[in-house]
Amino acid sequence: MYYIIKKKMKKITTLVLLTFISSSVLAQSLFVKTESSVEGMPAMVAKLSKSSSTSFYKDNRVKTEIKTMMFSQVQITETDKVTIFNSAETNCAIITKAELLEDSLENDVYATEVQIEKTNETKKILGYDCVKTIIRYKVANTDSKVVGLESEMTFWTTTAVIIPKTKQPMPELMKKNALTVAIQSVEGFPMQIETWMKANGVKTIGTVTEINTKDIKESEFELDSKKFKKPMNLKEYKKYLLKKKLESQRYTGY
Repeated sequence: MYYIIKKKMKKITTLVLLTFISSSVLAQSLFVKTESSVEGMPAMVAKLSKSSSTSFYKDNRVKTEIKTMMFSQVQITETDKVTIFNSAETNCAIITKAELLEDSLENDVYATEVQIEKTNETKKILGYDCVKTIIRYKVANTDSKVVGLESEMTFWTTTAVIIPKTKQPMPELMKKNALTVAIQSVEGFPMQIETWMKANGVKTIGTVTEINTKDIKESEFELDSKKFKKPMNLKEYKKYLLKKKLESQRYTGY
């Protein structure tokens, strides 16, 4: 039961990232650092789940590096493809954005009863005035007996951080997911995102801790082709992820 819920939270997290990435065509340089933590888990698991990410935005590219105590991963998103690799390994995956989007929004995990609450509540994050928006929904899984799990996301966004031409037509596939549409409707740049699931009380909190608009070097987006093996396709990459997940379960018990 705990594993199934944890799997859903990871799926929803991926959905959030894809939604914000797909809605952005970036015309200026932007650097963002985010720290994430987990509440409501056993202390050891919560410690291992802490992560930090750095994102480099330039033109129509986004490079994000995520680091935890267990692993590190780099993802470079371009117009038509996503390159994913671990700097400590020789594995590399190159997947078209359409493939990755379709796989992440497949119907095994879906949201119902999606409601949006735009509040007048505000707070400052890194000196930016942020407004609170809450999205409540129920999440279910077609390959399990777990259905109707009450969940919610809380967004603290600011209009002071502007990325030109951020609003692009939403792909037709994304329109099939009510949660995606709701996330897309949140106005402003997200300075903090909280995801909470009632069934287990687990909450993930990601907060921007650094942001600047200094120019980003082209080398940040270059891939050392000599270092990596032949790139994996989507099917091979999913097998690789399953192997990593099983290794993590043996180590943590979750």
